[in-house]
Amino acid sequence: DVGNLWFINLLAARDDLRQLARMRQVSLLKIPAIGRKYAADVLAWQAGASFSTEVELVGPMIVADARRILALGVEIKALETRLEA
Repeated sequence: DVGNLWFINLLAARDDLRQLARMRQVSLLKIPAIGRKYAADVLAWQAGASFSTEVELVGPMIVADARRILALGVEIKALETRLEA
């Protein structure tokens, strides 16, 4: 869903999910599809953010999945462009 692209970009922005809880607004605004509204949402979440001990195990998989979703989006757009030509 394109409406959640900001969230996928957020998950893919750092190698360790726990780093997301410490990102500053200026860094959040550099992430594609994250504007002031979503940056404010993330900053509000950060105030109470906590992670389970399993984050060390599943965190890298979540980051890898998010990055793969973004890569697939690029590949799909390239295929669509070729089909339209």
